[in-house]
Amino acid sequence: MLRKAAARAGWQTRWRECSTRTLYWYVKKAVRLPTPSLKLKELADYFAIPRLADIGGGLEAEMIFRQLVTTSKT
Repeated sequence: MLRKAAARAGWQTRWRECSTRTLYWYVKKAVRLPTPSLKLKELADYFAIPRLADIGGGLEAEMIFRQLVTTSKT
């Protein structure tokens, strides 16, 4: 989605040259979206990007990871 938006804005060469941090800073300062923040969940909802996992959030993901690590050691 971001590549397509960059192409529409004529930023193809800039897009390839930017680091992720630089691009994030630019978007945070210059782009206004009708979302309260730039969190992935909110952006995915805005751009209608479906979630592929049933995990509800970071805390649940961390709990699943810890359970996996704990059970894998035995």
